[in-house]
Amino acid sequence: MTGNIQSQESGLIVPGTDPSGVGCGDGNMFRGSLTPQYAPCVNVDRLDSFADNTSVAGHEASGGQTGTPGPVLCGRRRGDRFISMERGTVPAGMVVPGTADDENLAWAVYGKGMCELNRQAAGSYHYFREALAEFRQNKNTTGSYLAWSGVVESLLYEGLDYRSLDCWIQAFDDLEPLSGDVCSEAMLLAKASLLEALLLRSPADCRLPELARELAAGLQVWHGFLQAPVLANRLMQYYVWTGNIVKASALMGIIHHRLMDAGMGSENTLCMQATSAMYCWISGHSTDCFSMLCADLDKAQEDCAVWIYQLYTYGAYAALVKKDFKRLSKFVEQMRLIARDGNRLDEAHYHLLAACSSLLNQNLKEAFELANTAVSLARELGAPLLEGFCQLAVCQVRLAQDGEITQLDRKRIRKQAGEAGSRFLQHLVALLDVQENLRSGKKKHALQQLRSALQFAREQGYLGLPWFSEQWLCGICETAFSAKIEESYISTLIRHNNVLTTSMEFENWPRQLKVYTLGRFSLLRQGKTVRFSGKPQRRPVDLLKVLVAMGARGVSVEYVCGALWPEKEEDAAYHALETTLYRLRKLVGLEQVITIESGELSLDNRHCWVDTWAFERVLSEMETVLKQKNINRKNKNLKKIMDRALNLYHGNFLGEHENDAWSVSLRERLRNKFIRMLLVVGKLREDCEKWEQAIACYQKGLELDDLAEVFYARLITCYGKLGHTAEAMVTYRRCQHILSVVLSIKPSEETQAAMRRLM
Repeated sequence: MTGNIQSQESGLIVPGTDPSGVGCGDGNMFRGSLTPQYAPCVNVDRLDSFADNTSVAGHEASGGQTGTPGPVLCGRRRGDRFISMERGTVPAGMVVPGTADDENLAWAVYGKGMCELNRQAAGSYHYFREALAEFRQNKNTTGSYLAWSGVVESLLYEGLDYRSLDCWIQAFDDLEPLSGDVCSEAMLLAKASLLEALLLRSPADCRLPELARELAAGLQVWHGFLQAPVLANRLMQYYVWTGNIVKASALMGIIHHRLMDAGMGSENTLCMQATSAMYCWISGHSTDCFSMLCADLDKAQEDCAVWIYQLYTYGAYAALVKKDFKRLSKFVEQMRLIARDGNRLDEAHYHLLAACSSLLNQNLKEAFELANTAVSLARELGAPLLEGFCQLAVCQVRLAQDGEITQLDRKRIRKQAGEAGSRFLQHLVALLDVQENLRSGKKKHALQQLRSALQFAREQGYLGLPWFSEQWLCGICETAFSAKIEESYISTLIRHNNVLTTSMEFENWPRQLKVYTLGRFSLLRQGKTVRFSGKPQRRPVDLLKVLVAMGARGVSVEYVCGALWPEKEEDAAYHALETTLYRLRKLVGLEQVITIESGELSLDNRHCWVDTWAFERVLSEMETVLKQKNINRKNKNLKKIMDRALNLYHGNFLGEHENDAWSVSLRERLRNKFIRMLLVVGKLREDCEKWEQAIACYQKGLELDDLAEVFYARLITCYGKLGHTAEAMVTYRRCQHILSVVLSIKPSEETQAAMRRLM
């Protein structure tokens, strides 16, 4: 850093002009007195009235004269008065033409900076810098900390180039050697500003954890401190973006029990809402985040712009998590409209979220352009942690476009994650590596990585993943379910991120509705059994049964009307269907589960799982495996598939109680298909001398059809191979009895021969 100068009296090394040429001034920050630019802008009389906790209006009513010097208060006392007010609420009338001594001037100039901070950050910077010079000259430690915090906050609010913070971060350490009484709240404010500056400029700095601990401890003590909401916001940003959700949750407890106050001003109220919204989207409470944006934010004061922008930003993150297209579009557009001119932080966040929105809408070209713009803005801003998250969006778009990430992008994101010191970003990059290893065929290594990553995510409470495309997140969740990795956490992740799949393989995927029809009929709505109460629900249930029996996709309205209301005229039947469909949707709790389009009804397999769909998929997989030539691989795969089939098929479709024409066809088709598969698989088990596995197949076959004599014959043979003659004899006698009672016939010669071979 160049251009530093040293204050003659304090010994403080102060910033001059840094290499970026931004923010560090002209080297005249600590001149011995205030310049004429500020000297005529102070009414000391008003200042001391303010410091004595008397309103400006009250002072004027008592005959105070403009320009009349008042008593000089100590720096600690006057600092307390400024600290006790919300940002931007220092009375503007306090700063008017007048004369005063240097210390009063310093406080007045500091007050002017506070007035301008939210309105004109660039202008407030000069006031704070000038006040800091005077406080240092007067060895006022409280004032020095407050003014230093103001300088840093003005640069943070301006959002132009955070490299200009570097010289001020270095200057912070030089404040401490000052002697004198220091206000603890002033120190806390300064450390909150330092925390934010380091998070943005040097997120891996070793000072950050200790700063966070000090701020958290301070918030618990000074819950009546009006600057506490800003401190909480700074601390929450640190916890969220570095991935410490456990500490973020504890901070939310402090916010709700100590900081929330119905009497606080509008700015602090919005600040607290923004802080809460920040926590909500990452912790899986997106609905709570949306509720904070219901108020009419358009009427909020200009002073609150930074918090309003944060609210829309975190609302957009929550909408991404929930795949709520309508809210996402609204919030991103609001971000575009209220982004502060020239503020690269606002612009980078807008382009990042707009890129994620375009990715969600499959507009990949636009998403790529927006994501790269976000990276460029974050780089120009000098915010490496933000740049890392923007680069993550670029990688996601690359995956959606090409199915893989370029080596250059992968190298960049790994480097940024390592340098950023964010466990959250490192975790997200680890998930990218999992997908890359899966794509390249390194499945064993990928599953090890996935197990480690998901265990860490569960322990840390990571639930909001807005940067990932729906397709990518779905693939990761399916992989985890298939390998039985962190299934409970994955289910929670799916619910909070509204991840949808069309695969019927995963019965435990948390869909809105699950329909069980094999051997019985039951419904699970959001994991809970639906109880049917009497006649009003009978017809909606019948409608659902008919849809499943007909395949549940593209079932014509005419067929449904004919099946359920054959006695009614066409118009009357259609009206009855409309009423019944309304009741069914109300019963299942989600309109999208049952759709009607072009005169056809369907169950949406993204929201609904049906056991018959899953079973038919298993049978199809079994047919494919049976064609494999590798015997060992075939047997291994067959065992897995057969286990799944047996877990699904608990009996015939809708049991034996539904005998309407529309139910018989599917029942017989599934039953006969499964019986054939059981015979084929059982014979393969015999060929491999896996007699017990073959017995399990044949016993299941008899459960489905106790008149299928071939199962008795195969069971007798298998029992014979195991030397279980008694079981073979019991099986033969059962066969004799069933065939005699039901069909009045004897067992076939093949079955009798199988029994004779054992005698």
